[in-house]
Amino acid sequence: MAKLMEHVRLPLLPRDYLVQTVEEEALIKNNNTCKDFLIEAMKYHLLPLDQRQLIKNPRTKPRTPVSLPKVMIVVGGQAPKAIRSVECYDFEEDRWEQVAELPSRRCRAGVVFMAGNVYAVGGFNGSLRVRTVDVYDGVKDQWTSIASMQERRSTLGAAVLNELLYAVGGFDGSTGLASVEAYSYKTNEWFFVAPMNTRRSSVGVGVVEGKLYAVGGYDGASRQCLSTVEQYNPATNEWTYVADMSTRRSGAGVGVLSGQLYATGGHDGPLVRKSVEVYDPGTNTWKQVADMNMCRRNAGVCAVNGLLYVVGGDDGSCNLASVEYYNPVTDKWTLLPTNMSTGRSYAVTAEDMSPVTFWIKKILEILYNTATGQDGVKEVAERLRKERKMDRERTWGQENKKAKEEEDGQRSGENQCLEVRSIFSCNRKPPQISNRTVNASLAADTRPGYGTGKEGMLASPHRHDPRLARKLARTHTLTSSCQLSSQ
Repeated sequence: MAKLMEHVRLPLLPRDYLVQTVEEEALIKNNNTCKDFLIEAMKYHLLPLDQRQLIKNPRTKPRTPVSLPKVMIVVGGQAPKAIRSVECYDFEEDRWEQVAELPSRRCRAGVVFMAGNVYAVGGFNGSLRVRTVDVYDGVKDQWTSIASMQERRSTLGAAVLNELLYAVGGFDGSTGLASVEAYSYKTNEWFFVAPMNTRRSSVGVGVVEGKLYAVGGYDGASRQCLSTVEQYNPATNEWTYVADMSTRRSGAGVGVLSGQLYATGGHDGPLVRKSVEVYDPGTNTWKQVADMNMCRRNAGVCAVNGLLYVVGGDDGSCNLASVEYYNPVTDKWTLLPTNMSTGRSYAVTAEDMSPVTFWIKKILEILYNTATGQDGVKEVAERLRKERKMDRERTWGQENKKAKEEEDGQRSGENQCLEVRSIFSCNRKPPQISNRTVNASLAADTRPGYGTGKEGMLASPHRHDPRLARKLARTHTLTSSCQLSSQ
């Protein structure tokens, strides 16, 4: 086990995953060398960013992904009414295409990526607020229905934390909601958790270091847009206030990048903003960063390859088809060359799951059912080798066949333990499970992106394109849900 874990980049895993999953693993606890690797990873996270280079070894050095396809999915939206269409953006080819439509019109929904699928939660169907949930399978390019929420919610926020889907706040057709419920895909059941301290529709949500944040929104009681922010701790099942934003924002697009929470655009009454601020949970402070190129509310937000993408939304007078992205290194926003085929507001976002995290979970699962010792490691290596080969053949296509054969030939003389090493060194993302999603929802009349009130909308299907379906299965996903301009 120690030889195996020596080649795992534990320091590059999220800190909450190290504490909640790796540290609790019996195979780690019972091996002193493995515990040393875990301690090394925790020391790495405790060091300031400018001092982390003091720990120099292969486990702290990330590998550059090779030809990693990325795709954004924009689900539904307001254009100008609730629609069913879904658009997909191919980063490699810089183009938008259509994929399978939603079963019915859905706007102001919460959208997340979880366990390899896209979830469209609640929303508005054009006449009623709904509690239904639809799930998109990117490999099959089709939608199916699962268990409904316990309450009707539009303009809600949605996010994934600890393999649970959280539906936060929203509007039920008569009042704003403070209630929060969670969904387990393992049991297909919804259950309530602690409510927020404030009712919020058009609320942005995001997950940072194992905590769920509800950002801004609209309080139906006071009829004011909010600058307050709440943090949910799943360990204590409690919501607590953290530092306020510098300004009121309803319908702000919320995204997570490099362990920080970004609030983009939004509005305060008739004023639609293009300003952006970022929250640092370590210091409990917000700071301003560069403004977007355009005023946006109800836009989608998605973090891809260290950049923050803001998709669509509206500027107060019309829906937007443009997309822009933020580079935190240069503190600059840049417009994407290619627009969506139609202007959409109320888009939502999702994040991806590290391939290293995926393979660690995979190996620990296999080791549970495998004898320990040299024979056990060999069996693990062989099973992982076969799974990796199947993943490649299924997702990379004929264009990668030659490269795969060359790589297999180079490994033909290596033992199976070295095969495990190569798996952990590999940066290619496995299909489907390569995404962890966080989305924001939007409130009644304003709430861009990231998991709040949005209107789910889709476009004409593209089921005949297997290449696109394969890419959808392993990409960073941005789902757009849209809500109508009024609750």
